[in-house]
Amino acid sequence: MGVIGPEEFDFIVKNCSYSNEELRKMLKEKFNVDITVDGVTYHLKKARAKAEAATRCADAHISKKVSERVNERVLDFMGMMEGEIEKLYRTLQNQCDSLKIRPELDKDGEDTGRMNIKDYIAVERVFQESLKNYVALRPQIQTVKVEGLGSFGAEEQFLQSLSDDELLALKAIAKKREKFEEDEVEAEP
Repeated sequence: MGVIGPEEFDFIVKNCSYSNEELRKMLKEKFNVDITVDGVTYHLKKARAKAEAATRCADAHISKKVSERVNERVLDFMGMMEGEIEKLYRTLQNQCDSLKIRPELDKDGEDTGRMNIKDYIAVERVFQESLKNYVALRPQIQTVKVEGLGSFGAEEQFLQSLSDDELLALKAIAKKREKFEEDEVEAEP
């Protein structure tokens, strides 16, 4: 493999983008260290792993900072998006004063009373894309499991509301479930 000191290893870390043979020559010139290509490969793998770990750490730190900043401003951003989406919608309805679609002109250059179809389609595409981006911001559906309903008396109230026949049927289901669970436990190796 080849034994190198910490200074040489740091040199490999800083120059880990070079090939094995290039690094071997550079180590020979700079530190007068004669190391095999396999030795350089071994140290180069370690150096690249170290550099990759540092990059992942930096990426995670940056992602966390960006996420924190976005979380701080998400309501502002959503408000801006809602305003722009509303403006685009009003433009498509020809009800927006600040943004208008050019009118379609006839061959004499006179206004036909209709909107220019190319402009309308362009605004409609931006509107649809904006809606899609806005909807993508909604939180994912989450399921919350509430435990301890018995402490609120819900289970007791439910059981008291059952008729005798329903209560017997529920007990039969519970027994079948217990037997099924016991069979599963016995079947496991």
